[in-house]
Amino acid sequence: MTGQSRYGAASDGLLATPTSDDERKSDWPNGLCAGVPGQRRDSIVQPKSEDRSRRRSKSRPTEQMYGQLELRFRYFNRELFDGRLSPVMWRLSGKQQTLGYYKARSMENRGGVIVGEIGINPAHFEQLGDEEVCKIIVQTMVCHYRETEGRRLTGKGISPGYTDRLQADLLESLGLRPRGTDGKRTGYRVTVDVIARGPFDMAYRELAISERRLEWRDHVERLCKESAVPPSSDRIKFTCPACGLNAWAKPSAQLGCRPCGLAMVANPSKVKSVVPV
Repeated sequence: MTGQSRYGAASDGLLATPTSDDERKSDWPNGLCAGVPGQRRDSIVQPKSEDRSRRRSKSRPTEQMYGQLELRFRYFNRELFDGRLSPVMWRLSGKQQTLGYYKARSMENRGGVIVGEIGINPAHFEQLGDEEVCKIIVQTMVCHYRETEGRRLTGKGISPGYTDRLQADLLESLGLRPRGTDGKRTGYRVTVDVIARGPFDMAYRELAISERRLEWRDHVERLCKESAVPPSSDRIKFTCPACGLNAWAKPSAQLGCRPCGLAMVANPSKVKSVVPV
């Protein structure tokens, strides 16, 4: 064990020694009070500024959506990864069966700079809640760290959609216990459980106090239309968007996956695979 984060996370040679508290306090994300974790700059002394911010968000939805995702990336990068992660490109995914994913060396600018890509599906935001969305973001960040730092240490990068031993060890050190469909910590379709009072749990609690929930998600009426099925159908297929568990029931049924704590998606006729990260 070579390093320990602000919240006690440690890993076997992957994470470096954390920065000091003074350095952390001087570089909080926008909207967080410098030196006072958990307190907004404008929530107490500038209520009018908050109102103006909300009005601007209605006319700048793209800026707000990607800004909130980037803020969470920077926050967890600092608190859980000691700022070691390089920047990534964000993308909103429209694949119903996908919660989130990471793609290495996906985008390049005209100057030749190449970055990875994190995709996330806003269709699940309302159902999952902000903590689950943040958990998915951290999972993709672990993939990003495994691809960059893990390749430097082992000479091998990640396999798309596969959680290897290094990723599983890092996830657990961050307070996220990996759980595969076969009971193993590694493999495809690996989900994670939050360890109470672990590094992720403590970091998210602090973020939840100081930052509003994600404002934008898929339009509910559109999602209802897309999931509608003909009334003549006797039984249809339901699938858990996380672990891929299938069940068949009447179209009016509301099924849930108890291990994952998610509602199962009705009639996913185009589902080929489920890739949590």
